[in-house]
Amino acid sequence: MKEYGSRLHRILEILSWIILGLSFLVAVYGMFTLPDVIATHYNVRGEVDDYGSPATLFMTPVCMGICLLIVSLCMHFVNPRNWNTVTEVRRRNRKAVYRDLLTMMVLTELEVSVFTFYLQILFYLETVKGLWIGMLIFCGLIALTVILLSVKMYKDNKKGYV
Repeated sequence: MKEYGSRLHRILEILSWIILGLSFLVAVYGMFTLPDVIATHYNVRGEVDDYGSPATLFMTPVCMGICLLIVSLCMHFVNPRNWNTVTEVRRRNRKAVYRDLLTMMVLTELEVSVFTFYLQILFYLETVKGLWIGMLIFCGLIALTVILLSVKMYKDNKKGYV
């Protein structure tokens, strides 16, 4: 990451971890303020169909934390030449292409963290109102990030090619 990353990349990665940390704080807060039994699952119609302990609030941030950790480890410890790309990276364009890939990773981390925090708020409030629109926005942002940065990476890799 050092060779291809920028200050903005580091800021976005740190912001992702801070937002994920807020999700954990919501879970901790829920442990002390929610009743012993809360709604933990909803059917397609938004009706509660399972109950459990407020400790279940930790499931989403733990799972997302593991995902973020894997992405962060890849960004910091896996050689960018081993990252999966849509095309073979040309030596002369390597820096721009790997920067695009890094941008894709940190933006995806940020999007996942924000969505996790959104889910935590909904779970704490014991509602799924707004979940579908939230999921559509999240999936749309992820798709947009991947598509736009893949196109940018492809174009950056073609620069100077005759």
